[in-house]
Amino acid sequence: MAAAVSAGGPALIMENGQSTTTKLGLPPLTPNQAEALQKAKKYAMEQSIKSVLVKQTLAQQQQITNLQMASLTMGLGDALSPLQSVAAQRQRALAIMCRVYVGSIYYELGEDTIRQAFAPFGPIKSIDMSWDSVTMKHKGFAFVEYEMPEAAQLALEQMNSVVLGGRNIKVGRPSNIGQAQPIIDQLAEEARAFNRIYVASVHPDLSDDDIKSVFEAFGKIKSCMLAREPTTGRHKGYGFIEYEKAQSAQDAVASMNLFDLGGQYLRVGKAVTPPMPLLTPTTSGGLPTAAAMAAAVATAKITAQVTQEAPPPRDETQEHALRSVVHAVLKFFCTACMCMCTEAVVCSISRSKVERRWRKTHLNVHLLHLKDLLASFNNAIRDARAAYFSHLVTKSRGNPKVLFNTISDIVTPALPAAPISSNESCENVLSFLLVKIDNIRMNFSHSAPVISISTPSRLIILDTFSPVSLPELVKLVNSVKASSCSLDIVPASLFKNVFQSIDPSVLTLINSSLASGIVPVYFKNAAILPLLKKPQLDPSLWSSYRPISKLPLIAKLLEKVVAKQLMAALDKHGICDKFQSSFRRFHSTETALLRVSSDILMSNDAGKCSVLLMLDLTSAFDTVDHHILLERLKHSVGASGTALHLFSSYLHHRSFFVVVSDFRSSSTSLTCGVPQGSVLGPLLFLIYLLPLQHIMGSFEEISYHCYADDIQSYFSFKLQLLNDCLDSIKCWMAANFLQLNEGKTEVLVCAPDRFVSQIVKALGPLSLCVNPLSGI
Repeated sequence: MAAAVSAGGPALIMENGQSTTTKLGLPPLTPNQAEALQKAKKYAMEQSIKSVLVKQTLAQQQQITNLQMASLTMGLGDALSPLQSVAAQRQRALAIMCRVYVGSIYYELGEDTIRQAFAPFGPIKSIDMSWDSVTMKHKGFAFVEYEMPEAAQLALEQMNSVVLGGRNIKVGRPSNIGQAQPIIDQLAEEARAFNRIYVASVHPDLSDDDIKSVFEAFGKIKSCMLAREPTTGRHKGYGFIEYEKAQSAQDAVASMNLFDLGGQYLRVGKAVTPPMPLLTPTTSGGLPTAAAMAAAVATAKITAQVTQEAPPPRDETQEHALRSVVHAVLKFFCTACMCMCTEAVVCSISRSKVERRWRKTHLNVHLLHLKDLLASFNNAIRDARAAYFSHLVTKSRGNPKVLFNTISDIVTPALPAAPISSNESCENVLSFLLVKIDNIRMNFSHSAPVISISTPSRLIILDTFSPVSLPELVKLVNSVKASSCSLDIVPASLFKNVFQSIDPSVLTLINSSLASGIVPVYFKNAAILPLLKKPQLDPSLWSSYRPISKLPLIAKLLEKVVAKQLMAALDKHGICDKFQSSFRRFHSTETALLRVSSDILMSNDAGKCSVLLMLDLTSAFDTVDHHILLERLKHSVGASGTALHLFSSYLHHRSFFVVVSDFRSSSTSLTCGVPQGSVLGPLLFLIYLLPLQHIMGSFEEISYHCYADDIQSYFSFKLQLLNDCLDSIKCWMAANFLQLNEGKTEVLVCAPDRFVSQIVKALGPLSLCVNPLSGI
């Protein structure tokens, strides 16, 4: 605590910076004496500031004198050349522009506090605080010198009247700035020719390309460069960005100042000087360091993937290092919001400023202002969201799949994954899936009569697969959805971005697999993600979840190439079931529904009654027998040679594990089934069901339509035919390890009310599944 004289008598300055008048027995000052005292204090302050400025001016003049003396000593003349004189004047003006005056500093605040408060605007070269030699305390003002004039300009704009130590500090230019004002005006005029902005308080882990990727949202960038240390090469936390258009620079300053990037608030302002050389790294590249490393490792991994049945060696240390690096790249930019337009960003920044101000003052006017800005921010987000989806719908008006997914994302929440919180829970899910498949296959009676179907073997139509060209592969990669799984070496988005660097390796790998008929083991390992089938199901039951296979992105590329050529062969020779609507171009659930509805309505118009039998299979994809499927490919499709060998390699030695969030189970082999989340699996399942069309076709009076494992059969008279057809389907499915889900079997009777009871009685065991539709 220190004593100071005030107009009303001595005052005690408390620790919180407030003063209280306390009588110490000293005579009070008269008004004239108090006025004289204030004038004396003001005069002493002015003299102290002038003394500091004189010393600084003399030091700068001494530097110029030393330069002149050096030129005389070296025989260069008796004075500086005009060019040297102009350079010296510009250097002196820049030195003045780098300095700011800070006044009204609380006496207990030291240099460290001042440095901490002013450091976010740029590196500080020095802080000169004026000290009283008698009291050994500073006189309440200081000069802060920055490396760059832009840092001083930002500090001048943003720190004046800021509360520091309980007082509103005063920030201004040094009084000797008038001497260099013509040079400063000239520098400002030169700076206006460049659309440059100054960015400070940059996180040390961010690179030039990281900053560029953030700021290029406001317009095309000509250059983005961070100042760097000459020895270590690390950036100093500030740099300059030059835009092609002046409006882009203005928008960036308005939107990005005080923007939270990586846990630090950026300081952004207009450049007040023309471009000057900055220390830049000696190496250059189009990718961030981490992304370049990821691309290099991915290239090495892909090149090392030899097409052999034995799994390739795996460098766990390298993969762990790669995954940690990739995570560091993505953690700042994975949360980009599709609805954060420029207006929303501006509202967010303004809201944050006003919120901080209100928390300091707790004034009602600031609270009302905060509420207005919050409402404006919410309106901006809502408008941006509406504009985004409107643009998406308009853009995808000719793509029903994208339209359906867009509307589904808006109105239907995503189905949650299984509530798993440990590796043990993943093991339980794995055991449930294995036991379920084993029980289904054990329930089949191999003594059941096998339906004989006369389907002559086809001629060989698919002996080899044609190699894929690089343009086709690039088009394929661009069309693949950028969704990753835990098996991917690098994220799918990064893979697509760096594909131009690794496309020869990927092309060689895929074509080698097509030519040899061997699928690498790495491609045949699946990560199973359990997803809830329907929102109303019990999430505590494992049977309520559908296992979705997640495969590596490169494996999907190979499957797409194979599926495209296989589908072309099926269409060319008319092998596909014409009443199968799943996984086929120009076919969908909509076309299947239209066909079934049309047939039933036409039958009713002819005065006939109709019965619709809807069948469903239990875990149909998971119980497909590999040996039977290969026989289908050989005899029903006409595959042989390398093509048939590739399908055999694709089906055998498969493995999978269960993964939810950061938890996973052990890996186990797969002896039957085709993966649901794959590209080739659904097409192979359709081939597996090809003989079913001959069974259904043998009943001439019964119509049918299929969508994957969902089968609809319907007829208009002779009810006994339906039971006979169902018995034939059951026998064929039992012989092919497929199980009907009786719990989901439904019968829909389309008939006048007076005939419904008679039809239900004639259905026999199927009467329990009847859903009568009256009013026809």
